Amino acid sequence: MNFDLANVISWSQLQLTGLLLLLAFAVKILPAMLFTWQRMPPGQAFRAGVLLSSRLSLIIAAATIGMQEGFISAETKDAFVLLALLTCLIAPTLFKFLHPGQARNSA
Repeated sequence: MNFDLANVISWSQLQLTGLLLLLAFAVKILPAMLFTWQRMPPGQAFRAGVLLSSRLSLIIAAATIGMQEGFISAETKDAFVLLALLTCLIAPTLFKFLHPGQARNSA
């Protein structure tokens, strides 16, 4: 994997990455809220969606193939790679923040 941070430093690429990050969380959290129909508490459904938002290998592979085939630019590929890295860092951290008591109770 080749990742050039210089490709995503521009304002437009940072905006694209931010938008992708919001959408990446939305496409996992919104469907997870359907668990409330199965009597899951809304907070628990939200936390499940947050935890499901972590993704890495598939996005990177698809972005690399898309760039190699000429469908997306190197800058867009790097925005997708940054998105994958951010979701892998943010999703588990946010879940831990939203549900801190679980780790203490199981120890």
